[in-house]
Amino acid sequence: MSGGTVRSLGKGSAPPGPVPEGLIRVYSMRFCPYAKRTLLVLRAKGIRHEVININLKNKPEWFFKKNPLGLVPVLETSLGQLVYESAITCEYLDEAYPEKKLLPGDPYEKACQKMVFESFSKVPSLMVSFLRKQNKEDCSDLKEELHKEFSKLEEILTNKKTTFFGGNSLSMIDYLIWPWFEWLEALELNDKGLEEAQAGIKIAGRNINNLRYADDTTLMAESEEELKSLLMKVKGESEKAGLKLNIQKTKIMATNPITSNRWEIDGETVETVRLHFLGLQNYCRW
Repeated sequence: MSGGTVRSLGKGSAPPGPVPEGLIRVYSMRFCPYAKRTLLVLRAKGIRHEVININLKNKPEWFFKKNPLGLVPVLETSLGQLVYESAITCEYLDEAYPEKKLLPGDPYEKACQKMVFESFSKVPSLMVSFLRKQNKEDCSDLKEELHKEFSKLEEILTNKKTTFFGGNSLSMIDYLIWPWFEWLEALELNDKGLEEAQAGIKIAGRNINNLRYADDTTLMAESEEELKSLLMKVKGESEKAGLKLNIQKTKIMATNPITSNRWEIDGETVETVRLHFLGLQNYCRW
């Protein structure tokens, strides 16, 4: 299983060779929540796979032969078969690799998961709109809408009286909606800032005591200077609590241009990369 290419492949890059026998390939982008769905399902089912990351701002010419829309995720088999659209790729994986089913076999239970998925359908576009407007204009209406949609999901889970949306163990619906829950912490962090906590560090009202081991910590700000300030603030506050923030494992995102390609932060080199996410230009480091 591969973690993917170190750098994203862009225009002018050579197309990858055939998919090796016994593997399935996924064309992805590290910050794309739609691609994250497919990656979560691949890992949950224990499917051997390799990852090719695509530069969505500067897409390779050959990638449009994989998906005419130029979007990720895309699955490619060793037979050259191509499957795209995130929910479709996940259902395909569940049927093509039936050893560990994530979708329920019972028609009613399967329909219930699809109804939850429909209830979630407004969240992705609302979050994108919020990211576009954040710190530029009043977002109270969008916050209210997001709160309303997540309240619906909370009510569904409360009424089900189960640990997860699909039951008492993780199933397909949980993997389909989780990537957007990951983004919530980053949005709250930018909105509420930092405050010390007695146990660990409190970020956006949550106690975070495992920053030493976190591979997916995400920080977001509007400008390069705000981003650097926020990064150093998190680093400093975590050190006060006896924790170590691994800068090399921290994703940082800004909605306005980052002018330099490389930062030096406490002796560590940070590379910045420009990308487009659902039409929103982000400037990121990974």
